[in-house]
Amino acid sequence: QLVHHEPMVRRLVREAVDRFVDAGRVDLVAAMLYEVPLTVALHFLGVPEEDMDTLRAYSTAHTVNTWGRPAPEQQVAVAHAVGNFWQHSRRVLAKLREDPSGHGWMPYSIRQQREHPDVVTDSYLESIMMAGTVAAHETTALAAANALRALLSHRAVWDALVDDPTLIPNAVEECLRMTGSVAAWRRILTADATVGGVALPKGTRLLLVQASANRDDRQFDEPDVLDVRRENASDHLTFGYGAHQCMGKNLA
Repeated sequence: QLVHHEPMVRRLVREAVDRFVDAGRVDLVAAMLYEVPLTVALHFLGVPEEDMDTLRAYSTAHTVNTWGRPAPEQQVAVAHAVGNFWQHSRRVLAKLREDPSGHGWMPYSIRQQREHPDVVTDSYLESIMMAGTVAAHETTALAAANALRALLSHRAVWDALVDDPTLIPNAVEECLRMTGSVAAWRRILTADATVGGVALPKGTRLLLVQASANRDDRQFDEPDVLDVRRENASDHLTFGYGAHQCMGKNLA
């Protein structure tokens, strides 16, 4: 049940827009799209308001540590931030344990730990606190930025959404298909397999390029056209598929 988050998401976006709407020009990523998804994720997790700013800073450092290329003089600071992220997550969890009756994934998980301590471990809670913060942040921010850039680059499509907002849900799927923020992922084969006539032994490292699959003309007619009325737009693989698809795709 995510619908009860909608008023909060609308409020955050409207507040961000109000800050720049009269300026004449704006960097949408800096002014709105980078911060809002993270704030939504922290609300979803049930993180107290007073801890949000700290976790925002640590999440950014964690992302740089995982995916970025920090210069040598930055690496020690980034490493310290990641360690502090873990310690701060523990402090937030300790605070939530004092009263886990609130809304959010972490209070719920703490309540479940009391009933199933062998399943919901301390390590699980700490990992989910960090992973839930980081995984929701960069990917969603960049997907939103990519979507707005794609729509604004096709003015007729943008105008169609303005005229008929009922097209927006399918437009989201179409933008995820064409300009999703995760272009590829990696896997290791657990058994011998043949893919496209190529024999692949167990242990082969694979790079699965979802961005290529999302433009496969055997699946999508005119795949390089941004079509917000595309009937099968949601067939994209941007969130993966099967047992390992993105846990947070509906929130995203």
